[in-house]
Amino acid sequence: MAMRKEIIRYFILMLLTVATLYSEAQQLAQYSQYLHNPILLNPATAGINNNFNIDLSYRNQWTGFNEAPKTFYFSVNATLNREKSSSSLRLSRPGYTKSKKKERFVTHGLGGYIVADTYGAFSNTSGYLSYAVHLRITHSIKLALGLSTGLSNWKLNVTDLGVSDQNDETYNYLTSQDFSKTFFDVQGGLWMYSESFYLGYSTAQLLQNQIRAVNVPATAKINVHHFITGGYKFKLGRDLSITPSVLLKYMTPTPVSVDVTTKVNFREMIWGGLSYRHKDAVVVFLGYELNKMIKIGYSYDITLSDIRKYSSGSHEIILGAKLFKTAQKSSISFL
Repeated sequence: MAMRKEIIRYFILMLLTVATLYSEAQQLAQYSQYLHNPILLNPATAGINNNFNIDLSYRNQWTGFNEAPKTFYFSVNATLNREKSSSSLRLSRPGYTKSKKKERFVTHGLGGYIVADTYGAFSNTSGYLSYAVHLRITHSIKLALGLSTGLSNWKLNVTDLGVSDQNDETYNYLTSQDFSKTFFDVQGGLWMYSESFYLGYSTAQLLQNQIRAVNVPATAKINVHHFITGGYKFKLGRDLSITPSVLLKYMTPTPVSVDVTTKVNFREMIWGGLSYRHKDAVVVFLGYELNKMIKIGYSYDITLSDIRKYSSGSHEIILGAKLFKTAQKSSISFL
């Protein structure tokens, strides 16, 4: 009996160790189309484009790989004191005339999102509310400061573990345990932008909560993540523009991860481009916006790591709607 308890104990330890190793490599969900909904990475972007935005997305990572990550999210964000007329800051397309109406020095944004991320028997479901204040620092440049607070639930779904004998005592013991923990957490961010560039910094999981199962000597730490991103829009004519951008991601003790992206936009209606995620994947993406209100985007990750031996790549789709279509676009629109 003592030996059997030790086997159970080390089996649980092994499971939590796997969870820890995975969490150290990728604690937060991966997004290839983060450019089209950056509130997921930076709360300062809430309410940045003077619209009421609704977005949802589904990502199937490493297709063909058993128990690979799958991610779904739903988000909304809006400007609280929306400007009723456009300004030079809000214009992203040539041909518009600048408004002579006095522009607000301060605007406010509010938003929120829910993310469900599953990988094998493990899952992480989180929900956050975001607030941002946007300050005009020059005629054409604004600085936004944002904060998100919410809950995150980490869970080991033991019933998803496959066993050959459903009556096995060890399996029954595991299914009787509650491997679930919910945390309160905080995220923060800065975002400087105009109609031609953006530069942002954000952090996630600031409280560094810890996951620990009762009577199991294994701990998975929720580490702070750092994100630095920037991009510049070059206009190549009345209808065409190109936007190179970069995203740096860092979490101790893993190396810095770099995403380099080039996006081409035609008439602010059709876009496409390429991303390179260092030592991980090349991403091809494209999208279309209908009547300046409905957008749809798709991306395909061509895996470069050793996982390519078992996976045919990753797929991600995003759908979005923008209400108050009379509002003009800002730097966020060409991301």
